[in-house]
Amino acid sequence: MKIFPWTPKNKNPVPDSMTVIRSFRNADPAQLLALWNLKAREKPTLYMAAQMDIFESQIFGNSLFDPKGLFLATKGKSLLGFVHASFGPDAQGKAPDHAEGVIYPPVIHPSRANDTGLIRDLILAAENYLLGQGANHWFAGGLGQISPFYTGLYGRSNPHGIFESEPESLAAFEKLDYQLFRRTTRMRLDVTSYRPRVSDSLLSTHRQFVSRRNLVWTPQNWWDANIYRNFLSYEWNVFPRDEHNGIAEPIAGAVVHQMLTTAHLLQNQFCMLSYIGVVYELLRRGIASVLFASLINDLQYESYIPLTMETMVFDEDHRLRDFLTTQGFLPLDSCQALCKIIDDFPTDPDYSCLNISPK
Repeated sequence: MKIFPWTPKNKNPVPDSMTVIRSFRNADPAQLLALWNLKAREKPTLYMAAQMDIFESQIFGNSLFDPKGLFLATKGKSLLGFVHASFGPDAQGKAPDHAEGVIYPPVIHPSRANDTGLIRDLILAAENYLLGQGANHWFAGGLGQISPFYTGLYGRSNPHGIFESEPESLAAFEKLDYQLFRRTTRMRLDVTSYRPRVSDSLLSTHRQFVSRRNLVWTPQNWWDANIYRNFLSYEWNVFPRDEHNGIAEPIAGAVVHQMLTTAHLLQNQFCMLSYIGVVYELLRRGIASVLFASLINDLQYESYIPLTMETMVFDEDHRLRDFLTTQGFLPLDSCQALCKIIDDFPTDPDYSCLNISPK
């Protein structure tokens, strides 16, 4: 296998029998989308089938897209696979931080799924790109909001790493000295058939507090706005019932994102729960349950096709996992965030901003 430099053309012709790894060209999107949708038919719970408008807007039309960071493995005119490398945000969420990289899971043609050499060479090409841009550490598969691409397309939510149902990719990263950084579980709820739990304590809580939905979600920074620009985003807040005129501060909140897509192409529409939280002093009073029942009721009222909700939960966040389980969420699969460190890097970085557990 030969890895060509990032020049758009090479002087010597390449034999059709040779596998070549090269960077993105303007004529590539159609082949990339065809391979993506082929993977969606093979693994429908991991890859969301997409039309070119969404696929292009999420990836090639993203203002952070660098064609030098997207590598394709080709043989003749056939696309064997591709891998994408990018960067996480700076501290203010205003621009990419080139010290922190992201390598998304390699997308490999089903006929070459067990080709460990191909997967390895794609990862190495992505690593060389990140090193050349100044990165000193990077994550395999992304880490939540650090990842500016593929949100809603891979895993149908905002995954933290690589799903364990893709063992070939996990094994390839581990052989290249990537270490486990964090493990998460993807959970799913059938919104259409959801019925809230009813009890005297929950009714009492409902009489004390009121939930209100904001039709426009306000991103924390430019980075979040860029990630979710192709989504309908809603925010719910909970206030004391006698102080919900906007003067009081909310005591609980939740954010749900739903991708703008052509609904008739899907038998089921998906949305993601990216945050739900209650102030610490008011935990275990049923406020989260009242909040969740309110947002589900709104989603059920407005959805005209079956709706499913997904979210990611860190394995150590037992409180959130238990709450979601009581609401009817079921574990779907697990995800591993792997990290590779080149230079000195804090051993305990604060990624609490990515955790959707109650504050």
